[in-house]
Amino acid sequence: EKEGISLNTENGYYEPLEVVPPLLRRVLHLLNLSCDCYDQTQCLTDLKEKLRSIYQDCTTSESYMQICLVGHAHMDLVWLWPERVTYKKIIHSYSNVLQLMNKYPQFTFTMSQPPLYFHIREKQPDLAARIEEKVKGGQWEFTGALEVEADTQIPVGEGLIRCILYGQERIKAIRGSVSDTVWIPDVFGYSQCLPQIFYLAEIPNFFTTKILWSTITKFPHNSFVWTGPDGESEVLAHLGVAGYSGKVSLKEVIIGGRNYKQADVHNEVLCPSGYGDGGGGPSEDQIERSLRLQTSFAGDLSPACKWGTSDSFFKRLASVKDELPIYRGELFLEYHRAVHTTQSDFKKNLRNCERALQTREAMRVISANYTPLNMRENWERYLFALFHDATPGSSIHSVYKELNAELTLLAERQFQSAFDEWPRQSEENT
Repeated sequence: EKEGISLNTENGYYEPLEVVPPLLRRVLHLLNLSCDCYDQTQCLTDLKEKLRSIYQDCTTSESYMQICLVGHAHMDLVWLWPERVTYKKIIHSYSNVLQLMNKYPQFTFTMSQPPLYFHIREKQPDLAARIEEKVKGGQWEFTGALEVEADTQIPVGEGLIRCILYGQERIKAIRGSVSDTVWIPDVFGYSQCLPQIFYLAEIPNFFTTKILWSTITKFPHNSFVWTGPDGESEVLAHLGVAGYSGKVSLKEVIIGGRNYKQADVHNEVLCPSGYGDGGGGPSEDQIERSLRLQTSFAGDLSPACKWGTSDSFFKRLASVKDELPIYRGELFLEYHRAVHTTQSDFKKNLRNCERALQTREAMRVISANYTPLNMRENWERYLFALFHDATPGSSIHSVYKELNAELTLLAERQFQSAFDEWPRQSEENT
């Protein structure tokens, strides 16, 4: 082994270069392009210019790798606690974030899942108004595209599409525009139909980290173009190497930069940082460390850190889209097994609720009654149940006790309303 590279002289090749510094991977990539240029032109002058540009590009005192920090407070809508506790947790976290923003103007924060914000606006309008002011000022990013960070394998297609439709409407109402990024870092696998759905919904970007949790087969990319089964639909994807609850430590920053598989063509990693699930989001010591990490330590060993937003990160990533690998198919997670069977009663009630909502709307059309139905609240409660710790069956018993009762009642009412609207012949015609 030499310079971190395992030499296999018996078979005449080197092992993959993922263990070497990102700058070396970049240099090798550029040298490869230079060789391609010479093969095409057979011109030594062109080759010389290419090599000179590589030297200028790579002989800088600044770190090659960059870390784009975004403050985050990942919030499971249900999990080891019921829904009512979630809202207490998020009020605590968002209040802490606002205090830090007033002290550190360079600090930014990314929020997803509209139900969290709209609950605050209903219960604590003053807090919501302060958040909205930060959103308009650009320091607080409202993104994610979805109503909730939903499971993507069990719900029907209409459920996923309504999750986008309702989520984007509520995000636009606050930030003035829809989100360009689907933000679902903690979902237990991703259906191969998602690129097509996102593409048709005009959402160009997708962020997650969960696939990196797989226990055996390691996913080969961090930044890539995810293509749908139709071969045409595509979305720009990034798998965060530092998870979704980063600590902004020197070790984390160094590992994040070195583990980035696309470092040869792109030099930036998105790192959501902060304590989730009621932990308060980013802490003051994390922000203070980030200020000390704005410039690199030990040359290229440590990437430089800077606060930003997911939208700005993906705009920079899009500039090298043509150089990124293309992946087609399901993003399968080798972890959290049995999520298609656990809590089968809840899954049955969820599917029954889907049928009831669709039947109610279909019956309105069959009866030729074109008065619009006001079913938004019903659909929103169904969408809440699609959350990635509810639908897969990974929450505690009390969560399903409450959701099963709610979904059962919702389905019964929708089926009864559909039955009452069934067109019947009058007695004169029978």
